[in-house]
Amino acid sequence: MITTRQCFGLAATLLLAGVIQGCSTMGPQQASASRADDAQINSNVTSALARDPVLAGSDIAATTSNAYVRLTGLVDTRLSRQNAVQTASAVPGVKGVMDDLRLNNGD
Repeated sequence: MITTRQCFGLAATLLLAGVIQGCSTMGPQQASASRADDAQINSNVTSALARDPVLAGSDIAATTSNAYVRLTGLVDTRLSRQNAVQTASAVPGVKGVMDDLRLNNGD
């Protein structure tokens, strides 16, 4: 005879197995979608930076992971630095911007 406790234990085990199975089949699809989103965001950020007249001639690279953008490279002025961060932040889908830019004078 199966007790109530055993029934709950079996139900919990089956539920956990279903959750694990669901995660294992959805994980790669979600990761792939995230990489595609990151690539699109990165492309949009790079384009926005290139179109900005304040940043003309700046050597800025953007990398994106999980919709967070990291800016690296050299800019001429603090205004250029601020403008780059604001421009990247304004791109749809960007969750945040890490400013690793340096001024040409070493700052």
